[in-house]
Amino acid sequence: MRYPRRGAFLRKQPNDLVRPVDTSLTSQFVARPMALIFISHSNLDRSTAAQMRDWLATQGIDSVFLDFHSESGVYPGESWERRLYDEVSRCSAILLILTRNWLESKWCFAEYTQCRALGKLVLPVQFEALPARSVANDLQHIRWYSDLTLAQERLLSQIHRIALASQSHFDWDPRRPPYPGLLSFQAEDAAIYYGRNSEIQQLIERLNVNRLNRTRKLVLLLGASGTGKSSLIRAGILPRLRWDTAYWAPLSPIRPGRTPVLELARCLALASGYPGDAEKFAAELLSNDYRVHLGHYLDKVRRLADSAFAQMLICIDQGEELFHLPREAQCARFIKLLSCMLTEHDDVTILMGLRSDALHDLQSRGGIDFDLDEYFLRFLPIERIPMPFDPVRSRKTLLDQEEAPVGGLTQVGNLKRCPAEVLWVTAGAKGIGMNRASPRHYSWTSAGRELERGRRPRCANNL
Repeated sequence: MRYPRRGAFLRKQPNDLVRPVDTSLTSQFVARPMALIFISHSNLDRSTAAQMRDWLATQGIDSVFLDFHSESGVYPGESWERRLYDEVSRCSAILLILTRNWLESKWCFAEYTQCRALGKLVLPVQFEALPARSVANDLQHIRWYSDLTLAQERLLSQIHRIALASQSHFDWDPRRPPYPGLLSFQAEDAAIYYGRNSEIQQLIERLNVNRLNRTRKLVLLLGASGTGKSSLIRAGILPRLRWDTAYWAPLSPIRPGRTPVLELARCLALASGYPGDAEKFAAELLSNDYRVHLGHYLDKVRRLADSAFAQMLICIDQGEELFHLPREAQCARFIKLLSCMLTEHDDVTILMGLRSDALHDLQSRGGIDFDLDEYFLRFLPIERIPMPFDPVRSRKTLLDQEEAPVGGLTQVGNLKRCPAEVLWVTAGAKGIGMNRASPRHYSWTSAGRELERGRRPRCANNL
């Protein structure tokens, strides 16, 4: 027996990984599109759901899932319940078609509560006048039945904002090397950072749960050394949350090093508009009145945020350094500052990248008055890496060719026999891509040093 409930969602266009420099390769960067909006409605309101779907299609949102749709609906023999909950977990927001039929459907309410628990954005749209305290009372509703033009404008504005934040189309400086080698990807590399879309969405949802529920948790990004935690934070999470200025105010990431308190002071001083006060602020944080001074600087950061309701996000990269490099006094005070921010300031969320083997060091520390929300990051599966060109290229193509499109080397990380950053240096010296970039610019690689001495990089002989 099928319960009186079905769902629908809007899908974004299938170019959600990376915008390649060479547009002729665009079709090879296509991956499974992520769901954007899940439309929750009662089965008794099928006509209303179909009208909403048709209207969204006229607004350019033409990739819509509806269970009774002949092409994109639930397939015959498919588990409809599993399919619906799978789409709920993958969507970015849920749109509630609120009617009395919706309020009487337990499946609609189950979808709503699941989305709230997962940190999804909720868009309540009333199609008729409903009794007070019906559902989502803490959220602003859109009254479709009252002023249709205004309601459509408000809904489209919010959907476009969500789409802009999720499509991940960032500008990229073509003079930058597409693969940083042993270094992590930075915010400037967000346009070519791909393969982690599902992890980015899941981790942002964890952060949204903390924001919506005001939970006092430290979100931990755990993983073995080399899994890409730093790149996920710097090139994946932060660039996308900087688009979402209505809800997030991300600060510059910090790395503890030997002076974690000073690094935190620099981060807050820069965000508050007083970067020159970092050392003075660090001394205040080490004093007995650190709670007062910390609250003072957090207030300055709040005043500069684009929205009064924005959640401050402090990202700590390489968190394992906290337990090995600084002195005990610095480490103990830094832990106290984290506890103070999480327990006394509801509008602060902290994300820390930490090696898995350092989790015990964090858990065994004293003075931790907050809970941990752990997210484990695994190594990137090889099947997620697209192959825009044949990895077996001749020496003539890479080294002797006089001119080649910039996009020809944007995925040199897929070559198996030579480090990608070394290939980039070699190609730059030969005038391939990047407008004949100078090898001196990338002298931090071994190939760069050999090129400066007038030698041919040994790895180039493997091509």
